[in-house]
Amino acid sequence: MRVLLVQPPVSGITFKNRIVEPLALEILAATIIKKHEVEILDLRIENVFTSYIKKFKPDIICYTCYICQVDHVRKLAEAAKKWNPNVINVVGGEQPTHVPEDFNFPEIDYMSLGDGEHGFPQLIHCITQKGDIKEVVGGVKVKNGQLIFGKEREVVCNLDDSPIPARELTKKYRSCYKFLGWKNVASVATSRGCKNRCDFCSIWKIRKGIIAQFSIERVIQELKMVEQKNIYLCEAHSFQDIPFMEKLHDEIVRNKIEKKYMAYVRVNSVIHNEELFKKWYDIGLRRVFIGFEAVDNEKLNKMKKATNCSWNRKAIEILHSIGIEIVASFIINLDFEQRDFDVLADWVIKNQLTMPVFNILTPLPGHELYHDNKEELDNYPYSYFDFNHALMETKLPKKEFYQQIAELYRKTYSSEISKELQEKLGYDSVRMENRKKVGQILALNMEMIIKQEKLN
Repeated sequence: MRVLLVQPPVSGITFKNRIVEPLALEILAATIIKKHEVEILDLRIENVFTSYIKKFKPDIICYTCYICQVDHVRKLAEAAKKWNPNVINVVGGEQPTHVPEDFNFPEIDYMSLGDGEHGFPQLIHCITQKGDIKEVVGGVKVKNGQLIFGKEREVVCNLDDSPIPARELTKKYRSCYKFLGWKNVASVATSRGCKNRCDFCSIWKIRKGIIAQFSIERVIQELKMVEQKNIYLCEAHSFQDIPFMEKLHDEIVRNKIEKKYMAYVRVNSVIHNEELFKKWYDIGLRRVFIGFEAVDNEKLNKMKKATNCSWNRKAIEILHSIGIEIVASFIINLDFEQRDFDVLADWVIKNQLTMPVFNILTPLPGHELYHDNKEELDNYPYSYFDFNHALMETKLPKKEFYQQIAELYRKTYSSEISKELQEKLGYDSVRMENRKKVGQILALNMEMIIKQEKLN
């Protein structure tokens, strides 16, 4: 069988700045590549779906799908059926796992829910052998407007059961993969899941609260295999298992692996493990992504962040002293007023955060806010679920709300950074000027949304 795995296009500047390799598809490809002819098509990079399927002639097309890609997947599935009514369309990923009903339409034949290492190859075997969907882990068959579910979706606990990703299938795209200014980036996972229970997040829910870690040997094996120097450690929280990260550091040193790393971390991991972060800086950790989310303790408590403003400032101080740049993420609540925007801007500028990211609170499937407000949210296309659109009523007039976010980007990205910190983080005059340009681009993106939504 010829099987095509498709990474759909993305909407919004938030995702277009983060075109990382489709690691999930590379893993799924590896589960079936010995028995089938498999290819990966990344439509974030090349818009060639129709011509590609005409040339490859797949028997099965599989799409991964995040919430803002639902409309893209529907159009692709329709185009595939128009090309060949007998082609089998399969969708998997976060959105069908949370809301399989979204894919109950004629052009979709099957879904694969959950992690997929075991369930996906079972589903492909079921399709090719005309087997019983009810025996497939995480499998769903769409038939005559009804969803027929197989066995309960899987959550892989022993991650070493997951095959080495078939990165050879994305070789032609390697130079295009990027993350917030870093180019030619490879993705390597050390774990799955998150032990924290932040109120706004659904990452921990998709794995039912289960955390799993790859073995040190497995991570080292992948790092040796990856040609790229820039590595994105693509998990919810890279430093949630401190002994693991201590051992991984030691093995990277022992194996003389020379890379540059970026990772997601939490404030409490930084302030309690300063020496470990210094050691990781010595082997190439140059950037961390931290969800600070808010700049007052009341908001942090409501979010169940298990941090506070004092810790946030301490983490910034530690990371800057080491020379690690911070991508600082904040949530813009829908009840923000002028004062909230001013306080946030002042906090970011005072703490000399070079790369702030301002995400509008976006209700996602799996979260109570989504299900409690579904009737209102149904008024918006899924492409708007990109963290740049306000999907519910805002306290300020919506046009002013967007303008305030645009001004946030202009203020914070043009703010002064001390010469000492510039030197620590490797900023020169060119990079400082580029930083200002990025702020202007992000601001213009928010102003484009005002036009898109036709706000007066």
